[in-house]
Amino acid sequence: MRRLLLATTLLLVTGAGVSPAHATAAHATAAPATAAPATAAQATAAHATAAGHHGDVRFATYNLSLNRPAAGMLREQLAAPDVDDVYRRQAKNVAEVIQRAHPDVLLVNEFDFDPEAARLFAENFLAVSQNGAPAQHYRYRYVAPSNTGIASGFDLDNNGVVDTTPGDGSYGNDSFGFGAFPGQFGMVVYSKYPIDVRAVRTFQLFRWRDMPGNLHPVFLQDVAGTGQSRNGAHRMSGG
Repeated sequence: MRRLLLATTLLLVTGAGVSPAHATAAHATAAPATAAPATAAQATAAHATAAGHHGDVRFATYNLSLNRPAAGMLREQLAAPDVDDVYRRQAKNVAEVIQRAHPDVLLVNEFDFDPEAARLFAENFLAVSQNGAPAQHYRYRYVAPSNTGIASGFDLDNNGVVDTTPGDGSYGNDSFGFGAFPGQFGMVVYSKYPIDVRAVRTFQLFRWRDMPGNLHPVFLQDVAGTGQSRNGAHRMSGG
């Protein structure tokens, strides 16, 4: 059986935070593919050869910008694909781009952390032909939390307030990674091959000060003369 160890590499290259994680497999029936010219897109794809596999495996990364201003909103919208509004049209448009690029393994960015939303996007949008593009069926997906929208407990923007209330105006500024709520601007890996979840590593708790040669801002060294070091707690933003 072919297992995608390379999926781990793809996660590490993007600095993904991956613990705890949800890896799922969903069965889908194949849909007839229709040939269509590729459209201009912000998606990139590359060919790579997986270990133990003699054919090519097509990899892609795509910033979908499917983030939403409130937790749960993305799930609600993806659960009702027949509604005709700007949000569903956006989801259908990016799904069509993916269908025309037809990667075997896909990393999507700026997708709010929600395993159910990841499932709904795969089943209601990617597995349904968009504008005549060939439907794509991803049996495996990997969803994991990042540091975006995770409160740091520090006044990182130096406005005199430590904001720990999701949705507040300055909450994102005081988070380890900017986000209005935990998991905003997250990521998902979709794959047509099994993902070796046990081999995945996380850098979610990795601190800036532990990065060799880091150029960490001086103001993070101390909190208003209290001796409480933000540098010691500040994590890599994306992880």
